[in-house]
Amino acid sequence: MVRLTVSEALSIYPLSEAKLIAGEKGTDRTIQSINIMDAPDIADWIKPGELLFTTAYLLMKDSPDDIVCFIHKLKTRGCVGLGVKLGRFWNDIPQSVIDEADKIGFPLLVLPYQFTFSDQMNALFDAEHKKNTQLLQSVLHKQRELMKYALKKDEDPDLFAAISGILEYPIAVVSARGRVYYNSSPFPDAALTLGMPWPENPRWVKQGPCYRIPLMQDGKCYGFLLVFPGHRRSMKVEEGLFHQVAEIFTFHLGRSHEEQADQVMQNELGALLIQYLQRKMPVHVLIEHGGFHFASGPFRCVWIASASPRPAPSISERFRQIRHELRYHSRLRKFTAQHFELKDGIFSIYSLTPGSREEEWMDSLSALIHAEQAGGHETDGLQMFISRQKMAPDRLVEAYEECREAQSLANRLNITGKFIPYDTVEFSIVFQHVSREIMKAYCDKLLHPLQEKEADYVQEMINTLEVYLNSNGSLHDAAKQLHIHRNTVAYRLEKISECLGIDLKNYNDIAKLKMMYAFRNFMDRGKAG
Repeated sequence: MVRLTVSEALSIYPLSEAKLIAGEKGTDRTIQSINIMDAPDIADWIKPGELLFTTAYLLMKDSPDDIVCFIHKLKTRGCVGLGVKLGRFWNDIPQSVIDEADKIGFPLLVLPYQFTFSDQMNALFDAEHKKNTQLLQSVLHKQRELMKYALKKDEDPDLFAAISGILEYPIAVVSARGRVYYNSSPFPDAALTLGMPWPENPRWVKQGPCYRIPLMQDGKCYGFLLVFPGHRRSMKVEEGLFHQVAEIFTFHLGRSHEEQADQVMQNELGALLIQYLQRKMPVHVLIEHGGFHFASGPFRCVWIASASPRPAPSISERFRQIRHELRYHSRLRKFTAQHFELKDGIFSIYSLTPGSREEEWMDSLSALIHAEQAGGHETDGLQMFISRQKMAPDRLVEAYEECREAQSLANRLNITGKFIPYDTVEFSIVFQHVSREIMKAYCDKLLHPLQEKEADYVQEMINTLEVYLNSNGSLHDAAKQLHIHRNTVAYRLEKISECLGIDLKNYNDIAKLKMMYAFRNFMDRGKAG
């Protein structure tokens, strides 16, 4: 089977030696096969897409008018052109036949006399085979590029243009309601949506021509992909490629639709939440509205804010990224949560259903904030503040205020940790009115055995212990913040325990140390006495 256009066939030797004497307007038709005229009723047997070769022997007795009728019949049957070998039975073609063929756009060729029909046919078959091989290689290359693109981690704002570039064909993407999302075709947007609504099945469309594929997921149509491969229809293997592109677009549009619907709902809930946090609405009104998961059991709240001053558009975009990461983080997705982007931070409510492991949840949050830092966002100054567990819905505002109180105290005491549970700073809240003299005496008494060492050593040990306590006793997190090996942290803590005579597994000793650090922070900031 040949899939060349008449114009392409005329560029292939030895058919390139032929002359096109009429019907140039029809040379963009695709040749599907080649036939040889060896029967007087050949026009009755012609199949669409055939190119007919003849010596004109059977036309010798026909008048020019009969030949004109014969050409009309060939075109009606779908024949793409007629090639005549002159010199044996015909010396020339009647001018009236040439004029009529040109008028109806039916290609009329004078074939080169020195070559047989088989020479020309074999050349076309060879050219088509070579062309198909190149097309298959091109499709394989495009499939690889599509796979690499689909596996990209980051969202591409120029998704449609990038895919069109990989296909190397113009495309258009139209919503199910007729909105044109993207159009690189030569047709205006208005022309693309003619005849909508369209059937939800793949098909070739005359305009272009183009291949139109519905973007379907779970029985819902999100729109249509239109691919414009040019003047010819593509091979089946290319249609498969187009379907791969449609799957990528379906996933993108489906997720965008879900996120837009979710954003609308979250905006409505966020507006209600703000009214409640400002004590303009009782909690039962908030609950009755629906959509809040925390009402069914214990919960904790998280407040994420940036300590670094940044322009409003910049920090707003950063908060949107953080909210997205909170929703789709692999370790946090197992916990039921809602995230609200407020003016100066992200407020999250995590429902801790029976069986939820709070330790795992805290570790996952800590891993996320430290991953942000390791990912090159440390300049953001992002900090995460966690409330204590609450058991009833009417404690939501209390949980929010604990998060904000922890943030306020962290700012006052210059606490630069990324992960700050309220429990770790509440000592500072309780003792912030203790006099400087009492604070100093308490710290000196507790640290006296250590302070007899060299100053650099003392500072290193005190800093290691503080980071360890702020990391909730996690050697791994402390090591990451200190940029040292966890074994080094363990060794230092062992030396500190021996020197100060304390047990870091004893709650009373840990409480004393937390109080000491609270006092030191107040004295350093000049906030006490």
